[in-house]
Amino acid sequence: NTTMPGVKKICKIDGEKIQTTEELLEVIEQEVAVDQQKDHSLTDILNTSGGIDIVWQNSDVSSERLGEDFLKIVETIRDHGPEGARPTDNVHLF
Repeated sequence: NTTMPGVKKICKIDGEKIQTTEELLEVIEQEVAVDQQKDHSLTDILNTSGGIDIVWQNSDVSSERLGEDFLKIVETIRDHGPEGARPTDNVHLF
């Protein structure tokens, strides 16, 4: 996924298609990674993205499947948003 510099990225997640935490991280990485390397942590991706709008459809399904991991992932994403510890990362969760 290529984006022009300064243009905010949109990452669409469909909870119906995600079975594991690893699959979720792969989807986010594919949508927004700034380089071709794999296996970034979620924090690394959010720190270097230049801004992301994450649209998480069927998040209730993800919550059921991922359990405690889902809560940690949402917390990490929100920590990089306007109300979090790293608001300059410009990450929004919808």
